Amino acid sequence: MNPGLGLAGAVVAALASTALALRAGARLPRPPWAEVPLVAVLGVLAAQWVAPVPEEQPVLVALSMVAWLGFLMVYPTGRAEPPWLAGIVVVACCLMVVPLVWPAWAQWSAACFIVAFGAGAAGQVWRYQRRSSVRERQATKWLLLGLIPAVGVFLGVGLISFLPATGEGVLTHPWYLAAATAGMWAVPLAATAGLVLGERGPVDRLVVAVVTITGATLLVAVAYVGVLSVGAEPGWATTAACLAVLPAAWMSHAAGSRLAYARGPERPLGRLAAALAHAATPEGVSQVVVTTTRDALNVTSVIIGVDGRPVASIGNPAACTEEELVSFQGEQVAVLAVEPRPGESRLSPRDRTILRSIAQTVAPALYGARSAQRATEAAEQLSAAREDERRRLHADLHDDLGPTLAGLGHIAAAAASAVDADPIGARSLLGRIESEAHATAGRVRQLAYDLRPPELDRLGLEGLLAERLSTHGPGLRVALHSTLGHTPLDEAVQVATLRIVQEAVTNVRRHALAGTCTVDLQLGEDELVITVADDGVGPRHRGRDGIGLASIAQRATELGGRSHFGPGPIGSILRVTLPTTGGSGA
Repeated sequence: MNPGLGLAGAVVAALASTALALRAGARLPRPPWAEVPLVAVLGVLAAQWVAPVPEEQPVLVALSMVAWLGFLMVYPTGRAEPPWLAGIVVVACCLMVVPLVWPAWAQWSAACFIVAFGAGAAGQVWRYQRRSSVRERQATKWLLLGLIPAVGVFLGVGLISFLPATGEGVLTHPWYLAAATAGMWAVPLAATAGLVLGERGPVDRLVVAVVTITGATLLVAVAYVGVLSVGAEPGWATTAACLAVLPAAWMSHAAGSRLAYARGPERPLGRLAAALAHAATPEGVSQVVVTTTRDALNVTSVIIGVDGRPVASIGNPAACTEEELVSFQGEQVAVLAVEPRPGESRLSPRDRTILRSIAQTVAPALYGARSAQRATEAAEQLSAAREDERRRLHADLHDDLGPTLAGLGHIAAAAASAVDADPIGARSLLGRIESEAHATAGRVRQLAYDLRPPELDRLGLEGLLAERLSTHGPGLRVALHSTLGHTPLDEAVQVATLRIVQEAVTNVRRHALAGTCTVDLQLGEDELVITVADDGVGPRHRGRDGIGLASIAQRATELGGRSHFGPGPIGSILRVTLPTTGGSGA
């Protein structure tokens, strides 16, 4: 063995062992059962690298097999799981030392090692699927990162050696010996990275890359050697290898993605935009979201809630403990929650990234669907309120003003009949007519005031707002800033502005827990911008504002304007834009 290579192996083993020792020290007083066998494997590999003929060192061979079995038994938790694995490994380790006193047992010892090694690999699969945390699963993926090229070298090249075009000579080729040595070192070094890094690091992407490169290389090599084995010319073998590159890379990449990510998220995420295009309601959009999340993360339970109520779910909603907020322009739209995969207590960093990506993608669709539904509900509520107002006006006119005017007619007729016969009685009747007429006029003025405040004509919009906001109630200071002056506005815009500002300030007083509210009216060339800001708790912590915000949005929409409510620098902010000329106001 080259002394330089032996020194390099010793240095690598020392560095990896130091990292494992530091990790074990940080975990004290827990026993370092996961680190000890891995350090033993590294030490044995370094010793084998510098030994003149490792196969002629039975003690070194026995230590190597025992170290490998112990490593597979406890990696990465430090515990022998499942319990039956410990029994198999202990028996196998005992058989590993038998050839030291009975050399004839060496071949049976190798067979026992292969069986126990397979049991250790099966235990790794069982632990990965049933008992591992996110950190432990990612650590196992690091181990896989070393096993893949090692298995590719030992198993793949071994199979190729059986082809007639290669023969057994490939196993003694210097390139194979170098690759076999690298593969042997790759396993403990990758396992060391798994223990030290855990869920940190790009292990998922590395697994995909290693599987793709290893698988594609072996498949292309098989294609090349296979064509040579049937007696074809080297040119045809080269052509077959070139044609096999793309299919081999595609198949290997698909296998790597499935190995690293279970069912990969690419296909569900690719279908998300098209599915959202066919969903119009919050329920429809939410169903698309939970289905996509389930398929992308390969989980069993997903739930999404909008406005504090569950809208769509799959599986067991009570088990969904990992949450992601769905926000659009700073406003919380929904909460998306999933259940971790079986055997895990939480999502991995990559899972969290995928969940966050889904939330960001669906946020505009959920916001739009929710806004459309709220606008529809507000329109229905506003229509019902107007119908109630019409019924009230009808009742006032029919049940109050109607009988009053009819009574005045009868009193006037009686007064006319009594003018000559009873002048004093006629004067009394005329006094009653005057009194009833004044009362009726006041009632008519009240009805007219409810439809449109007369102070708009006397004070103007800015003056009336200043008067109304100055007496808005205790506990809230309201400041008005306006550039309106005496600029004439469309009558419908004035009434809508008055109602919007009153409704917005009322919402602040009821829901924002604010001390100060600022109302700002800015008049542009063709639009009026209404801004209502407060220093309260902000939109995320406010209770539902009833139909207030929906009513404001509906009033703005009726005039061809728009509204937006969200977080401000402090508290929340409502901004409504109205054209300076509008249709019929509310």
